[in-house]
Amino acid sequence: LVERKWIDDALFNKMGLQGVQTLLPKLFDGGAKIGELQKKAATDLGIPAGLPVFLGPGDAGSATIGAGCGVPGKAYAYIGTSGWVAFAEKQPADPTTGVITLSHPKCDHFIQVAPLLTAGGNLEWAKSLSNFESYDSLINDAISSPLSNLIFLPYLKGERSPFIDPKARGAFIGLQSTTGQSAMNRAVLEGICFAFRHALTALTDTPVNELILTGGGTRSKAFCQMFADVLNVEILILEQDGTVNMRGALKSAQGNLEEIELFHSAIRFTSKGNLREHYDRLYSGFVEAYP
Repeated sequence: LVERKWIDDALFNKMGLQGVQTLLPKLFDGGAKIGELQKKAATDLGIPAGLPVFLGPGDAGSATIGAGCGVPGKAYAYIGTSGWVAFAEKQPADPTTGVITLSHPKCDHFIQVAPLLTAGGNLEWAKSLSNFESYDSLINDAISSPLSNLIFLPYLKGERSPFIDPKARGAFIGLQSTTGQSAMNRAVLEGICFAFRHALTALTDTPVNELILTGGGTRSKAFCQMFADVLNVEILILEQDGTVNMRGALKSAQGNLEEIELFHSAIRFTSKGNLREHYDRLYSGFVEAYP
């Protein structure tokens, strides 16, 4: 990955994959022109043949660049069914921390990603067990529940960061006979936020004061506020969040990553200081709950 080339034939041979090098595609830098649109594909798509084709980034890469984090210095988080925390750096990540390294359009940069197998998917699961018709109604119900010591582990499909364990599973810790659905829904939301906080510690040991948040989970202001409270950072939601990936792909094609224009912030969420002690204590229990 560092040298942007395939491994040596000797390693392939040791794996019993002799001659596989001839089958591998040529490697290009991100954003490079790799060819032109062929006639058949153009006909199928209904667009002119001969259009230039550029090597674009994947979802995490385009989101990183589109969120304005394609140069070192800014971290962001994405929350969809799965999720991740990521930023650009000038060196690869330590893979033992659960952080993976992706190629960056710039050869001397890398994208470090701390991925979560199930993020908003936990909310989908909670909704499937309830009578709520929308996520907003479930979230509003959860927020209406008082603070408690109930903890939810959001590992419904295992986890990848900050630990790698495909057999990890979700759990509620601290259930009582008086625990109701609203309290459990609140714990699910908090558990998702705790998982992002945990992943952020794997990504960097440098304190983060501001975190850009993207993805479908940002549609709820109440959920964004909880992110700010649990992570104790300022959460920044970008305008036109739905175009982040497209913007990242276009910026990669332009190759101009040093002057990435940030969206004007649509709204900022600042942590409420009176909740810090409660969430710090609950987070400690969350981290200790996984053996």
